[in-house]
Amino acid sequence: MTQTPASHASTTTQPPIYLEDLTWPQPTRASDVLHVVSEVIEVTPSRSKPDRGMVSVRSETRNQHGDVLQVANVRIVVPRRPGASKAAAA
Repeated sequence: MTQTPASHASTTTQPPIYLEDLTWPQPTRASDVLHVVSEVIEVTPSRSKPDRGMVSVRSETRNQHGDVLQVANVRIVVPRRPGASKAAAA
């Protein structure tokens, strides 16, 4: 008998996420109040698949004092708006 992993059991399709870099400049404490600040670094249309593109995102997890505790750089495959490839070519 084979089992499907929980991440694949849902009918909702999740975009592929590629972790490029993950660091912890400082430790996280149990009493910390955390929030995440994310910035889109780059958006690149796919050359081979015009219905999707790649987004590079840098996320920083900060504590209540604004100290950066974790930094993650990821690339995410995302769908493009219908007609986006035609508008970009014009």
